[in-house]
Amino acid sequence: MSARFFLVSVLVRIDLLLNRFQEKISSAFGSLVLVLSKPKDLEKFVEQFYNRRDFSEALAGEAVRTRGLSPEESQFVTKYLKGKKECLVLMSGGGRESLALAKLGFEVTGIETSQDLVERAKEHVRALSLKNCHFEVGNVLDSLSPARKHDALFLSQSMYSEIPTRTRRIAFLRKMRSHLKDDGFFYLEFCGRDDFREKGWKFRLKKWLAILSGGNRELEEGDVCFMGHYWHIFSKPSELLSEIENSNFKVVEMDFSNCNAILTPQKP
Repeated sequence: MSARFFLVSVLVRIDLLLNRFQEKISSAFGSLVLVLSKPKDLEKFVEQFYNRRDFSEALAGEAVRTRGLSPEESQFVTKYLKGKKECLVLMSGGGRESLALAKLGFEVTGIETSQDLVERAKEHVRALSLKNCHFEVGNVLDSLSPARKHDALFLSQSMYSEIPTRTRRIAFLRKMRSHLKDDGFFYLEFCGRDDFREKGWKFRLKKWLAILSGGNRELEEGDVCFMGHYWHIFSKPSELLSEIENSNFKVVEMDFSNCNAILTPQKP
């Protein structure tokens, strides 16, 4: 463990404690975490966040067996997945989307970094006697192997915004293209708020501190860290569209107010 990562880990713990007493102080520590952390460190903090026991219980309790798809996810399935068979659920958590899709008859694979969540999801599969639903431990930010082609990809719960830096988000989309058939569709959720604006001087100060400290030189406007959890908040549709257009996808539909988009591969 590097000295920098140890220092930022301490700041995350202080942030978690202070959040209980004073939101403004906690926000200041969150800003320090953003400034001092390397992007790879922010990825680790997100992973640690979801490995917390309280989140494991919330994401993978028995209620996940009946929770089902959200209205937006259901609409996507009805509109775009007629005649489709295979779905890949990225960052599948406790299995909510995967179990619901399997009940609808799809062949489903869920990928999740947490071994605990994967084991819990497998317990749900056994309890529901689903033969067409499988879960694997894996990091979707790395290339998944083998690059099996699917009819549909799912990335729900604003997970796209939990990938630090524009460069990494675009690289993620390009990697995911190899897992989707040419006529397939990608359901993507993100954090978007058109009223989210940070005062320019605050961002310039954080950027300056990041450069001087050798920390997060890829810090972006819209980056936030709360209780050790990173998000990038898109403030306008064009920001997200720019990332998608620089990958191998194009937008079929986007509902910025409800923070979801439907993508399909660009034709050569």
